[in-house]
Amino acid sequence: MKNFFVKKIKNNLCFFTNEDANHLKNVLRIKLGDKVNCIYEQKKYQCQINSIDPLNALIIQEVPTAVEFKNHNIILYQAVIKPKHQEWILAKATELGISQITLVIFSRSQPKNIILDNRIQNIILSSAKQSGRQKLPIFSGNKKFNDLLTEFSQLDCLIVPYENEDKVLLANEIETIDFTNLKNIGLLIGPEGGFTNQEIDIIKMMTNVKLVQLTKTILRSDTASFFTLSILINHLFKKGL
Repeated sequence: MKNFFVKKIKNNLCFFTNEDANHLKNVLRIKLGDKVNCIYEQKKYQCQINSIDPLNALIIQEVPTAVEFKNHNIILYQAVIKPKHQEWILAKATELGISQITLVIFSRSQPKNIILDNRIQNIILSSAKQSGRQKLPIFSGNKKFNDLLTEFSQLDCLIVPYENEDKVLLANEIETIDFTNLKNIGLLIGPEGGFTNQEIDIIKMMTNVKLVQLTKTILRSDTASFFTLSILINHLFKKGL
């Protein structure tokens, strides 16, 4: 059943955004009585199309679903990279259940690669619908690395894949971390070309940082994001966190 984030609920009726209403009527050819899932304020409802023009749906029942992450905020700090790869990882991070996404402008980042905010929000929304999420991840915008240092220091844990870290493997390190009381967990993914010496020196000075190696090969930035997120989220689910 299709999932839609609705703009409001009134008198037990769900009202769709203009974009979704157009998609339902002109692409999906929705009919009276058809059923859809409507999501509003992090709650999901099974609904039945009640009217075509104007389009709305009558709530049948609330759908019980598992809380995505009740005890953790997982924040992806993803380097600005080529738009095609950037859009791919934004979609995959949303599907995997990330709480927040910030795009980081490093010394080696190319300003021409910055994607418009409305394009990013559309990618996040589409991926959240597809994956059945009830809560949209927060997009915090594009921020310079140096402007994020205070925010980094306030995290309970900041995992940083680094190609020159040859002693600590992520798959092993993740098993040694007690995530029970770690509410805000950050993942910092470097740019194409890697961190500069100055950037990695600053990162190493932070007491909450876990520098890790991912594989024996050097991964592309978006691949490193997906790999790291997959291992972390699988570990949290496995531990029931």
